[in-house]
Amino acid sequence: MRRPNRSHDAGRVRASPAFGTLLSLDNALEQFRHWLEEAGTILLTGHTGPDADTVGACLAMYQVLEAFPATRRVLMHDPVPKNLQFLPHSSVVEVVGTDFEPGSAWRAADLAVVMDLSVRDRLGRVLPLVEGAHRVVVVDHHEPSGDAFGDLLFIDSSAPATCLILFRIFQALSLPISPGIAQCLLAGIATDTGNFAYANTTPEALQAAAALVERGADLTLINEEVWNKRPLSALQILGRVLTRIESRCDGRVLVSHLTLQDFEELVATDEETEGAVNELLRAETACAVALLRELRPGRVRVSLRSRGAYDVAAVCREFGGGGHRNAAGCTIESSVDEAKRLIREALERCVGSC
Repeated sequence: MRRPNRSHDAGRVRASPAFGTLLSLDNALEQFRHWLEEAGTILLTGHTGPDADTVGACLAMYQVLEAFPATRRVLMHDPVPKNLQFLPHSSVVEVVGTDFEPGSAWRAADLAVVMDLSVRDRLGRVLPLVEGAHRVVVVDHHEPSGDAFGDLLFIDSSAPATCLILFRIFQALSLPISPGIAQCLLAGIATDTGNFAYANTTPEALQAAAALVERGADLTLINEEVWNKRPLSALQILGRVLTRIESRCDGRVLVSHLTLQDFEELVATDEETEGAVNELLRAETACAVALLRELRPGRVRVSLRSRGAYDVAAVCREFGGGGHRNAAGCTIESSVDEAKRLIREALERCVGSC
């Protein structure tokens, strides 16, 4: 099979699962079905630091592919977080480490399906395998960037979750949705809408959740595993986040941070900071907040959250990151203090512009 030239947009097909244009959705879906049916090897993957939407989408697709002839694998740069290991088939996810040897067939897979990202850099060590695939399909709900890639793109930035787009695709192709598939899809939709509390919770998201529960998904289990169970070290690290809050702009901007020393002293991981930034936004005056985590000397990961019209995705794009208007992230190559200064100034400009 000849590998297509992806150096420009010629031949790239973009179809909006929200029923947009560029190619009729029916034709795009049939093209996708045809590629699934003819592929011998299918690689499924998502972004670094995978969340429930990424993992849920990959595992839902993995289960759907049981009905197709292809050999499939889920390969990730990072492991499945502990609080998502309850999802059906989570054990099939393979971590692509520095000494990972995929085998010759997977260096040139027939098809790669990339979930929950449209910027190739966020593939981490899986990137060479995706670039080596003969065809690439992207399913995503983030704002497209100049680094968009793939041969067939199902992108809808108005959708609250990639798992919701995938649910649309499965329904449109009349693919059976088992209880296990439903559980994975609902996990992605529930978490990316903040358990149906965020402003991105649409009527469609609620209708899809109801349909998935009817198909066997267990929302109570998702709540228990994702939201209610936390290791002691996660609570301790949250305590440090809360005690370090710095306030600017009369409390409209809040910033906190964690250092390598914090993680070492508490024997904690970055995974255990999941959701901590949201706690900053609970302050009644807060409009835009940031949590910075030192991953290694000179490298700081930043998570931003905001309310209303305050666009933190635009802030993150200043530093090579992105996301959604009210939830975004980036990585800054600097000291924690310098990164804090940069983010603090950017957030002050952000809240001053509204």
